[in-house]
Amino acid sequence: MALPALCIPFVFVTQPALLIIGEAHKVILVFLKTAIGIISFSRGITGFQLRRLSVPERAFMIVASLLFFSSNPSLNAAGLAILGVSLLVQKKVPLR
Repeated sequence: MALPALCIPFVFVTQPALLIIGEAHKVILVFLKTAIGIISFSRGITGFQLRRLSVPERAFMIVASLLFFSSNPSLNAAGLAILGVSLLVQKKVPLR
């Protein structure tokens, strides 16, 4: 499962704060966003979150994770919204 780790070099290019370059609050924020993105990307690839994911849920999880790798705050918010909806759906709707 090395595919999520493959995303990290691309984040280095778009967000140099991940290399601990810059102010401390930016470094922490980029680290947290990247960690959430990698975790959601892993969940999308493996197909399991709180329960088994359906194919559309896996696609949404991968899209949400890719939005976390962006430096645009509105795209990060969209990724967080998709991730939140995915968690709510996981808790409420059983897989058939």
